[in-house]
Formats: sequence, structure tokens, C-alpha cells
Amino acid sequence: MMHKIFTAALSATALAGAAAAPAFAQDPAQAGAEAGAAETFTLTDAQVAAFVEAANGINALVQDIQPRMQAAEDQEAQAQIQQEAQAEMETIVQDAGLTVVEYNSIANAARTDQSVAARIQAEAQAQAGN
Repeated sequence: MMHKIFTAALSATALAGAAAAPAFAQDPAQAGAEAGAAETFTLTDAQVAAFVEAANGINALVQDIQPRMQAAEDQEAQAQIQQEAQAEMETIVQDAGLTVVEYNSIANAARTDQSVAARIQAEAQAQAGN
């Protein structure tokens, strides 16, 4: 389950990074500011739940997009699919109650902080009914 969540987070970042107008990509100043804020990063239970909800939605989207990307006739068609996927990912994240910046911050924290990763894993299991 945790692997799927990290895959969703990485897929969102990868798709967004490849799109023409990457909303999930961060500029260096923003990334630096978030790195400095990592020490004071406070994550609520509601944010964890929203992150898991968004990650599950993104994972489903990525599974849907992959065959379309492979079947795309050229790079232009792939770019169009990526742009559509990026917009859908933004909507998924926002519908879950997070901003894209918050989603990325939580994903980054989960990669570097075992306690955050454990909270996400526990919430993912709870949402899955396990």
C-alpha cells in the first residue's frame, strides 16, 4: 500500500515535470524555502487523510494514463496526455482538500521522515479497511 502511495506521488511529480506548464514542479526558491521549513513541518491527521485520498486518486489516474501514453503516436500526443493528466492531478489534490504545494511537501516529508511515512501508511491501511 505504501509503495502505491509513493508511486502516485512520484508519478504526479514525473508527469507534471514533463508537461508544458508543470504545476507540481517547484522552482528552486520555493524548494529552498520548503527545505528550511522542514524542521518546523507540522502535519495534521486531516492532512494525512487528505494526502492518502489524493495519492489513491492519482494512482488510479496514472494507471489509466499509462496505456494511453504507450499508445500515443508521437511526443506531441504524449505531451497533450501529460497536460490533461496534470490538470486532473491538480483537481484530485484540491478535491482532497490540499494545495499542490501541501501535497508535494507531505510527499517529500514522507520520503525523508519515517514517522511521517508511518502515519501515511497507517492512514492508507485505515482507508483501505485493513
